[in-house]
Amino acid sequence: MQYVSEETLKSISSHKGIVGTILTDSLGIPIKSSMDHATTTQYARYVALIVMKSKNLAADIEPTDTMMLVRVRTKLHELIVVPSEDYYIIIVQKVVVGDEHQHHQHHHQRQ
Repeated sequence: MQYVSEETLKSISSHKGIVGTILTDSLGIPIKSSMDHATTTQYARYVALIVMKSKNLAADIEPTDTMMLVRVRTKLHELIVVPSEDYYIIIVQKVVVGDEHQHHQHHHQRQ
């Protein structure tokens, strides 16, 4: 079982707007985190449920497909989850003000 290196997590955490990174096993149990224990535990628990449901959704829609990424966005934060067979990388980043406006503009232009 090969986990992500400490250097990779530090590199991700160094990007602008990143609040923290969490590495969990495939059951959602934290292995490494740049966030405090309570926050890490909370994110890990909920993300494990979201990933499980998302994998089931992807498999039900297209059995030969594989889920590669889950994104959850709130007004304040965006969670980016990269699941693998053995672990999940959870990236928590701040939502940039104005970014939402650009997202809506892009969405309306496509319609």
